[in-house]
Amino acid sequence: MKSRTRKAVVWIRVLAGRSLSVLFPIGFVALAATGCSGGNKESARTPPVGNTNNSGGPASTTLEVAQNDYFFQPNKLTASPGHEVTVEVTNKGSNVHNLRIAGPDGEFETEDDAVIAPADEGGMKPGDTRSLQWVAPARAGTIRFRCDFHPTQMNGTITVGG
Repeated sequence: MKSRTRKAVVWIRVLAGRSLSVLFPIGFVALAATGCSGGNKESARTPPVGNTNNSGGPASTTLEVAQNDYFFQPNKLTASPGHEVTVEVTNKGSNVHNLRIAGPDGEFETEDDAVIAPADEGGMKPGDTRSLQWVAPARAGTIRFRCDFHPTQMNGTITVGG
């Protein structure tokens, strides 16, 4: 298979024990970020915490995000192109939340999204911590994420290669 058409498999592992595979094209194009307002949000870019994978595979990165009422902290994340990324989310608020990362189509609520604790499964209750694993696009760009329960208040971006 030619490298142009090769697709990276995104592994989503919810700590509750469910697994789901989603295909994200490596040739992901930058998406426009949406702004957010209100709340006490961390807006400074947070460098990824990670380690290099010496086995020849992509390096891995862990991004930690807190869900508060009603904002993500931080709400601006960074990842390196082509790296395996684990997004670890803790609900520190008093309401139910989740985290949805828009897929390559740039839209929410579509089959290519990566989701931690989908709304139809009840979301994340206060105190819950869950994680999601995926491969960052090979090209630089901006990926949007949000909480489906509070989509206009809780949103942010992952800058790839920035």
